[in-house]
Amino acid sequence: CKVEVCRPVAGGFHCGLVYHEPPEKLSTSWIAHLLRELGYSLHHLVQRRKLRRIATRIPADLQTYDGEKSVPAVALDIGVQGALIESEVDWPPGTEVALLLGPHENHEAIYLEGMTVDLRPSEDKFLHSIRFYALETNRLNRLGSLIIDLVKRPTTAGS
Repeated sequence: CKVEVCRPVAGGFHCGLVYHEPPEKLSTSWIAHLLRELGYSLHHLVQRRKLRRIATRIPADLQTYDGEKSVPAVALDIGVQGALIESEVDWPPGTEVALLLGPHENHEAIYLEGMTVDLRPSEDKFLHSIRFYALETNRLNRLGSLIIDLVKRPTTAGS
C-alpha cells in the first residue's frame, strides 16, 4: 500500500492509496473486508474510481462540434471521461460539442470532443454533463497531468 495523495480537510485528511495487487488477491485481504463493512464491493470501488471527477473552476470555451457556435464556460468538475460545464446555453443532451479547457496555471489549453449527456438549470445558467469521446494519447496525458495537479492542490479547511 502506498499513499499517493494526501490533502488536509476540516477535521482530518483525505488520502488516496494505491494497492499493487490484482483484484483476485485483494478480494481476500483486509481491504475487501473494510470495503464490505462500508457497503462497497471491489468491483464498485474500481467503477467509482474510474468515474471520479475533481471539483474545480477552470475557464473553458464550449463549442458546437461543427464550430458554428461558441460560448464562454467554466468546468466545475473534470475527470478523464467527462466534465460538468457551466454555461449560458441550453444545448440538449445528445449535442456533439468541443471543449477548449484552460489554460489553467502551468497547463496549456486542452481541446476535447464529446457529447452532452445531461442538462439542468443552475440559477441563471445551465449545467452540462459532457462525456468525452476517446482521447488520443497526448491529450489523455495532458488531461491526466492536469487532474493529478488538481488532486494534489491543498484545500482550505471546511471545504
